[in-house]
Amino acid sequence: MIHEWQEEIEGAKKSFIDELKRIQSPENLQQIRDHYFSRKKGIVNGFFDRLRQFAPDMRPEAGKRINQLRDFIEEQLLRTQEQFAARPEKWVDYSLPEAEMPVGHFHLLSHIRRQIEDIFLYIGYEIADGPEIETEYHNFEALNIPKFHPARDEQDTFFLSGFEGMILRTHTSPVQIRYMLTHRRPFKSSLQERYSGKTILTPRTPPCSIRWKDCWWIAASIFRI
Repeated sequence: MIHEWQEEIEGAKKSFIDELKRIQSPENLQQIRDHYFSRKKGIVNGFFDRLRQFAPDMRPEAGKRINQLRDFIEEQLLRTQEQFAARPEKWVDYSLPEAEMPVGHFHLLSHIRRQIEDIFLYIGYEIADGPEIETEYHNFEALNIPKFHPARDEQDTFFLSGFEGMILRTHTSPVQIRYMLTHRRPFKSSLQERYSGKTILTPRTPPCSIRWKDCWWIAASIFRI
């Protein structure tokens, strides 16, 4: 009977070790403690209640085995509790998937620009944009500015080494050229103004397009900036 008793106690010890490996928080630690030491349904206390089933000469040996199980469980629970106490106050489960990163927001100028775009889209315009690295043809010749024309001297032109005939566009008019080549009349577009050089173009509103520089008076009237 003692042999069967020993196997049962070893089984309880093995189950406790498995439960301790799966523990995730101090709350789980208290649940394990109650599972083994609660007065009514605790496993260890249940072993003590069954001591009366043994003959008087066998009770000391059976009680010794139960005490060894109790001491082992209490020692492991205390050690695990100390490990939890040594952790930071905010307990983090590193096995959980990474939380989503907070999403930022648009810059104020970008936000206003998008609102202006919505206005022009609403009244039938398109938002046109083109490459910032342009060909000499689209940047000059298609605008009736051939080579050696004096108008080219008024703009700082940056040529790309190793790419013949390729430059950083010096104004937004190449976008108009590309737009007119790919669309049918009537033309209604708003151009995004980005170009290289120090030349400052004066605001104007051509019949076929509206540039971003011309949109600021609209923004001022709408948003009172």
